[in-house]
Amino acid sequence: MGKPRQHVTFYVEVSDVSVALALIESKGRKKAFGPRPVPTGAIIAGFTDSEGYLAGLVQQAAAM
Repeated sequence: MGKPRQHVTFYVEVSDVSVALALIESKGRKKAFGPRPVPTGAIIAGFTDSEGYLAGLVQQAAAM
C-alpha cells in the first residue's frame, strides 16, 4: 500500500453554499463535492483552487 496522504482542508463560512459554489465555478474553478448536508445540519461543498488544492465552503444550519 502507498504512503497515506496528509493534508488539511480549510472551510470558509458562507451564507449560501450553492450560490458561492456557482460563483467559484463561474471563475473557472472545479467543484470537488457537494453541496451536501452533514450531521450537524450544516451544508458543505468543496472545490479545487488554481493550484489544485482542495478548499471547502460551509453554510451553518439555520437557527431554530
